[in-house]
This record gives sequence, C-alpha cells and structure tokens, in this order.
Amino acid sequence: MVKAWTIKWIAVLLIVGWPTMVSAQEGTSTGALADADSVDSGSEASVSAEAASENREDALDASSEEEEKDSKGWGVNASAGVSLGMGAFVAAEYVRKVRSALSIGFGGNYTIPVVDVDVSVSTGFNQNLARGGGSQVPQEFRWSDSDLSLSRSIYVVPVADINISGSLGFAIPTSTSSRAEGFYTSIQPGLSFSGNAGPVGLSYSIGFYRNFHESTTPLYDPNELDVIFRQDGAEYVSSTQVAEGGYVNVAMGLTNNFNVSYKFLEDFNFGLGFGFGDTWTYDNGTITADDEYTSSYAKPGRGHGQSMNGSLSLSYKPWKFLGFSASMSSGQPWKTDDNEGYRFPFFDFESMASNRTKLRIGISGSY
Repeated sequence: MVKAWTIKWIAVLLIVGWPTMVSAQEGTSTGALADADSVDSGSEASVSAEAASENREDALDASSEEEEKDSKGWGVNASAGVSLGMGAFVAAEYVRKVRSALSIGFGGNYTIPVVDVDVSVSTGFNQNLARGGGSQVPQEFRWSDSDLSLSRSIYVVPVADINISGSLGFAIPTSTSSRAEGFYTSIQPGLSFSGNAGPVGLSYSIGFYRNFHESTTPLYDPNELDVIFRQDGAEYVSSTQVAEGGYVNVAMGLTNNFNVSYKFLEDFNFGLGFGFGDTWTYDNGTITADDEYTSSYAKPGRGHGQSMNGSLSLSYKPWKFLGFSASMSSGQPWKTDDNEGYRFPFFDFESMASNRTKLRIGISGSY
C-alpha cells in the first residue's frame, strides 16, 4: 500500500521541480567568467553566484527546517563562520592563492500581526584571514551590504501541502565596494515554493533584482585615487570625477535556487542546493556599431553574464537556540575556460586554485 506522504512527495516534485527544469533547459551559456578572487574583478555573475552560495549556507545555519513561528512575534539571530578556498591545497601557475575569511552575520525579524507580514533586517562583515585576501590591503576587513525584506505566505496547496510565499527586499549600500560603485539600492521581488514529504524538504525560489546606481560606471575622485587617463577606457567626467574604464555596473539580474534537505537522527540535517542566475549590465551607449573602432565581433548593448552555484551541507542543532554546520559550496561559470564543456556545479574540478570552491564551518544562534 502506498503511503500518504509518498504521494505528497511526488506532487511536491512535480509542482516545485518543474519550473527549475524548464528554466535550466531555456538557459544558454555565454562562456567562462572570472571568479571574484581572480584577475578579472568585474565578473558580477561569479560574484553573485558566490553570494548566493553563502546566503544559502547562512540560511541553513539559522535553521535546517521550516519551523513554527515564535508566539512572541519577533526574533534575533547571529551566525559566524570560517571559510577556506581550495586554492590553499592546490598551487596556481606561479603562487598558491590561499583565501580564508571569517564571516559574521546578524539580524532580526518582526511579524506584523494584522497582515501577518514578516519584516527582517540583516547585515554582517567579512575579515580576510590570509594575507592575499582583499583587493586593497592584506587581510582586508569588509562590511557587507545590509538587507531589509518583507515576506508573506500567499497560498498553501491543499493536496500537496506546498506553501507559496512572496517577498520584497531592499539592499542598503553599507559596504565599501557598493559605495565605490555609486550604488544606491536594489529592489528584489521574489517567489518561493516549499513543502515537506516525511523527512525530506523541498524548496524552489525565483527572484529578480533591479539595481540603481549614480552612474552606469563607477566614478572616482581623482584627488583621492590615482587613475591614468584613458587607461582601459577611463574618462574624466568632471574635475572631481573620473569614470573607471573597462567596467560597467550591473543593472539587473534573475536568480533561481533549488534546495533539498533530509532530516535524520532528530538533530541532523543534510542539505543540497543548486542555483543559477543571469545578470545584465547597463547599456551606457559608449559602444555602437557605427563606431569605426568597434570590432565586427562585438555585440553592442547590455553585457550579459551567467553563473551557477552548488552546495552540500551538514547541520547539527542539538539545542533550540544554537546550531552548527559544515558545508562545501561552489560559485562558478556554467562552462569551462575553453568554452567547450560544462562544469560540475558542486566542485570546481577545472581550476581548483581559483578558489571558486570553498569549505566552511559555522555556528548560529537564534532567539
């Protein structure tokens, strides 16, 4: 006799998994993109993939399963973790690129009683532990952007017991890199589907974000930063502003994330996550097909990047307010460096020294 939760599991797979499969089939790859720690620091797609992986790990740190809302209607949380890139174990062509960092995150949430809307805020920082970490100084300290989000359950599918939730998030530019880009804010609407089938939990989320910047390219004060005129296309906008060459800010993006979790031995939870995303830059109009210096191979307009991320995690929550986790995550392009094959999403076998794959241990607490 077929168990009731088995039927519910099949329904969850059909309803939750189908949008992910369709999106994966429709996606196309634009080729190799550089990692945040690599030479090409302008690869926003890889940065987004890495951020998505870290956000998933923080979420798993906070809770390994969907829990009932606290009757007090508010809560606070904090998490800490240490990550180590695979470059610590594999030497690059000239030097071993050791990348390790301590990340601290904290936030709070409040449920508005009448409308049952959850309001949450979060922020955090990263402290590079290796001398090679950071773009300005060794062992650089970086504050992260802060987030404000609203979320609410919209509908519960009766037969499969699938919860459909909507969210609206806003980014606050508290990080140095965002302020250097002239970043104002980001509006992030999203939709998620989640359900449980016995010890198995499934979820799928899709989100869109629209960024707002001071300019299509980062602007710097030449009195504070040495910029060589015309280097890589750098241009003086005014006596107090110079536009960075070879870089265009990301205007918008689309993300998809799929997660599977399995609870065992009461306090343990195994998680598997996969996500992919697209980013589009601003069309700043500086490259046109009519320009005599534009290559015949160039495609004027918005820049487009694609990336994916995968994660494996194990969490242990022996107490209600405290949990521990260990994970491995990868944020990388879809295709290999030669643009001929596709990468394995959960581990970077192609270029381990680039630190696209990271190991992490963490601790989290909530009240």
